[in-house]
Amino acid sequence: MAHSMNRVAWRVGLVHRDVMPAAKDAVPRRWELDWELVTREAADWDDGATPYLDVFLRRHGPQWTIDDLGVLLRRLEDAGYGWLRADGVRARLDRRNPGTWTR
Repeated sequence: MAHSMNRVAWRVGLVHRDVMPAAKDAVPRRWELDWELVTREAADWDDGATPYLDVFLRRHGPQWTIDDLGVLLRRLEDAGYGWLRADGVRARLDRRNPGTWTR
């Protein structure tokens, strides 16, 4: 659904599942959100997370620490991959760069 109004603010009501944009034209609008949270079983890896791994390895090179891994895991959570197991992500890093992480 495309809307051409110039939005200046949003109000999101999580309890009522609605969004109310405040637009320059001052016309009140209300959109109802229709969504369901899909839970995923924990997994060691998903190929959709590969771009995040690529960026991580470009940024940290072959040497990364366990703290760096924690940052990567938080980024993956923020990107919707919070169901990936830490050991699985670390194994994928080790597979790409065997024996390179430091404590």
